Amino acid sequence: MSGLIKDGMSALSRYYLNNFHDGIRQDAMDLISGRYTVNRNNPSPFQLNGFESFSYLPVASALLVGGLTVTTFTLNQAGRYAHHFVSSVLCAGLVAGVMAMVKANGRQFCSRPRLCGLL
Repeated sequence: MSGLIKDGMSALSRYYLNNFHDGIRQDAMDLISGRYTVNRNNPSPFQLNGFESFSYLPVASALLVGGLTVTTFTLNQAGRYAHHFVSSVLCAGLVAGVMAMVKANGRQFCSRPRLCGLL
């Protein structure tokens, strides 16, 4: 059982690092190996758009976890008070909105290579 938990933690760690931290490392490897050559006439591949200028992953994760937690707690009390039911519906709507934003802009949450792209 201990080995199974250790393997699961290792897989989660690799998934996190591969998706959210390895893009910069791949860009460095591409520059050092000569796979990417700098051209002064082209725009910089490192210019950030609106989503990439701020890391939305922690914010989205906190909103999802917090919204689901509040929704669960207020649903438990919804039978007793009407305002708990309204709170549940509002929190569920917030969670659905954040999930839709993450689904629509999922590639922006990942640290992908900018110089040569993925093979």
